[in-house]
Amino acid sequence: MVQHLQQKGWVGINMDKSDGKLVITYVEENSPAKSAGLKKGDVLLALNGVKFGKENHDKMAKVKKAFK
Repeated sequence: MVQHLQQKGWVGINMDKSDGKLVITYVEENSPAKSAGLKKGDVLLALNGVKFGKENHDKMAKVKKAFK
């Protein structure tokens, strides 16, 4: 039987919103995030050129949802 799997991007982090910022709460071992040097407590300031902040709350929610 051949099984087709949908490919999704994988970074290897969990994050949560704190004071209008996206904060990394977990970095998985052997992940792209770990290889890039991301650590628990780091704050994501932007993704693909979109700065995160209180003024971009909707964009932050979409990004967080994509990581689940």
